[in-house]
Amino acid sequence: SQRGRGRNCTGDMKIEMDKLVKAGANGIIIDLRNNGGGSLADAIEMGGLFIPRGPIVQVKDMRGIEVYADQDNDVNYNGPIVILTNMYSASASEILAAALQDYGRAVIVGSKSTFGKGTVQTFVPLEGGMSEVFPRGYGQLKVTIQKFYRINGGTTQLKGVEPDVVLPDVYDGIEQGEKEMDFHLAYDKIPAADYKPFNPYKEAQRKKSIELSKKRLQKNPYYSLVQQRAKELAAVRTSYTYSLNMMKFEEQEAALRAQDKPLRDYKNRSICDTVMALDVDMQGVKGDAIKEAQKLDWLKRYREDAGMDEAVRILFDWSGK
Repeated sequence: SQRGRGRNCTGDMKIEMDKLVKAGANGIIIDLRNNGGGSLADAIEMGGLFIPRGPIVQVKDMRGIEVYADQDNDVNYNGPIVILTNMYSASASEILAAALQDYGRAVIVGSKSTFGKGTVQTFVPLEGGMSEVFPRGYGQLKVTIQKFYRINGGTTQLKGVEPDVVLPDVYDGIEQGEKEMDFHLAYDKIPAADYKPFNPYKEAQRKKSIELSKKRLQKNPYYSLVQQRAKELAAVRTSYTYSLNMMKFEEQEAALRAQDKPLRDYKNRSICDTVMALDVDMQGVKGDAIKEAQKLDWLKRYREDAGMDEAVRILFDWSGK
């Protein structure tokens, strides 16, 4: 798919999604962890792949409120969707996750909230006039001009997107995100857009898959280790002092790394051993040693990924396959 002469995320996603459907996929996982966002237009078009015509996000500025909608009635995929997020999922990523959550179209799985970047900035040039010191102007001023709102009326600013299934995170005890920045804009609400939930695939089973996941996580040994490590890191954050002596500093760092060993040892096992690449993708990198190594490394990381494992289990519960 092309926008002008360049590629775009929506077109790339549609290509990959079509390959998965052709291969007989019973569900799709969209990994938005550590995704800081990008094109608003792509977020809207991408959301439109999974719903019929309808609103995706609301934008408020000095002129009022505008609803941005998917104008295409086609639904490219109507099966189960799980979206993985974490505290570094921001901006356009939050818009996509929020829209599909509001429609009931996906199960959101991740850390207790996303980043909370719900504003738009622009640069205003500061003219220099005839100044000999700054002949080209005084630079630029970064100004916030818009704010994003979910179709349910709540802004993604500050609170971000709270998942349906919360995965414990080692940084849960350390506040991060937009709320930790100086002079952040507050959370607020506007009227909801005109939309109806769109859940074409086993809605009762979708809700049940969320409850089954929550029960499963309570007994998950890996996430028990994560919660323990989160408490340790929170304590370190509030009371830890760093030595200015290099040898002592290195000893401190080694001690901190040693505390991570139980988690590393667990992750080095194959947690999600069902992860594999499509044959067509492996054939596409065959003969290119670098790309083949990258693909194998990608597979290894996902096989050691507890979040991905839980996402797969949710898909199984939802689809019943």
